[in-house]
Amino acid sequence: NGTGGVTYSWAPSGTLNNPNIQNPIATPLSTTTYYMTATSPDGCNFYDEVIVKVKDCYISAMSPNPATNLVTVDYKVKNVTSAYLMILNTTATSSNNYIIDVNQNQINFNVSSFSTGSYSVILVCNGKAVDMKTLIVQ
Repeated sequence: NGTGGVTYSWAPSGTLNNPNIQNPIATPLSTTTYYMTATSPDGCNFYDEVIVKVKDCYISAMSPNPATNLVTVDYKVKNVTSAYLMILNTTATSSNNYIIDVNQNQINFNVSSFSTGSYSVILVCNGKAVDMKTLIVQ
């Protein structure tokens, strides 16, 4: 978001909806640094940069939530060799791990044998926890 300018120029422009406005919308496929030049009414240039980070691994949806039986988790994994979901209860005394196929984008698991309560659904990519959602089991 540029301020104080009469004209704006953003680069790289390929993934911006309009590189010549104050607030362009960026849709990069990977983490990108955008450079802005704002020109004031008296012709002075001001410069700034913005880094838009794109996550390679994340949980995009989980349903149903709350759940009693089958749960579907939609995920994105990119540039990874291994990934799994770790399901932890609130006291971290119970853990269930589900290996996910890095060439797919969805996994199902059954929670009918889980105790009622709140669980953390943690996405682990290449050995690092990268995202977490809360699941309620009824």
